[in-house]
Amino acid sequence: MTEISHDQGALKRWVPIILINVLVFLLLTTGIFYLTRDNTLGTDFYIYYTAGRNVMVNHLSPYDESVGRLSQMAILKHEAQPSEDQLRFVYPPYGLIPVLPLSGLPFPWAQAAWTAFILLTLHSILLFCFIDIPRWIPATIFLSFPFFFGVLLGNLNMPVISILLITAARLPRLKRENRLKSTILGVLLAWATVKPQFSGFFILFFMLFAIKRRFWDFVISFLLGVTGFLLVSFLITPNWITQWLEMIRRYPSYTGSRMPITPLLNLLFPDGGTTSYITVVFLAAGVLLWYFYRWWKGDFSTLRLLALGAFIVYIFHPTGVSYEQMIFLFPFILFLFQDWKRSPGRSIILWLLLVASSWFFFFLSLFHIWLDAAYYGLFLLYIIWLAVFLLTPESSLKLNSPEIPD
Repeated sequence: MTEISHDQGALKRWVPIILINVLVFLLLTTGIFYLTRDNTLGTDFYIYYTAGRNVMVNHLSPYDESVGRLSQMAILKHEAQPSEDQLRFVYPPYGLIPVLPLSGLPFPWAQAAWTAFILLTLHSILLFCFIDIPRWIPATIFLSFPFFFGVLLGNLNMPVISILLITAARLPRLKRENRLKSTILGVLLAWATVKPQFSGFFILFFMLFAIKRRFWDFVISFLLGVTGFLLVSFLITPNWITQWLEMIRRYPSYTGSRMPITPLLNLLFPDGGTTSYITVVFLAAGVLLWYFYRWWKGDFSTLRLLALGAFIVYIFHPTGVSYEQMIFLFPFILFLFQDWKRSPGRSIILWLLLVASSWFFFFLSLFHIWLDAAYYGLFLLYIIWLAVFLLTPESSLKLNSPEIPD
């Protein structure tokens, strides 16, 4: 009875906040619509929207050839050549769940609503979950190019990074009587599996963290959430697995994406080929497992593990666009939020450096001064920060509150 009363009290406190956010969402959607109604800004979202309409309106598969053709004509203004981005939906069907309610709207309104949803969700999470950071931070995070580009394209990475942030903020504070919060958080994290190349490492960490803390409601909710989303996928498209695997098989041939570690391997092992990749992958996996073990034993801090793991994941990530850099920006941002209370001056400098350098490297690529600047520039700065962070003696940084204190 106490557990039910506790959850009901939490809901009552959140009702006014939810109503205010709904009003802001409607106003923001209207404003974005009038600013963007003559432009297809969210090119990634257009693909999701077309796939969603195929499901809801045309009763077809989200992987149908028509999704690619419609997206190509709307975005490229011609049918894509084999070497061009085919603009196909390449995610499990449950990735469309937040998009399906918008699929009945005209695209300009759907695009505006999706953009408003992304902006409001990420802003609210930073505002209400990380209470020690300055209030201007939630608005300025969109000024960094990876976040700006993710919002502009309407990519699924944006709701996924929002889920990772709210999990980092709330999971350590869960109490066993907060079953409703545990369930919501577990189901949200389950949906984040839609982008496993982006979220997989962090989901693994959160699950191990929950097991270590015996947050069984969260663990069970996550597992049931994954199961439920897979079942929903079969309801959307009964034979989705074979169609999805075919999309995955075709995807690398036209995206032109590359792993950040490739130039280094080509330099060190010019004739190594696949063998060099396999060797380095096993070495990296061994290093990561060792530090997971040290973290589990309490000999390695949470933030150090997240920062090192993000580095290892990103060097093997088939990166093609800037919003994928949020893989390593996630632990860096958590570090800044932790460090803000202790050293606000240093944190402000690092925050402004993040925003300014992200655009600096973008313009270096845009004006052909350094073509690979958008791929490697910000990551090189992250490597420098990571080296300093790992080598500087600090007390163990535990992920155990929204402020992530020492």
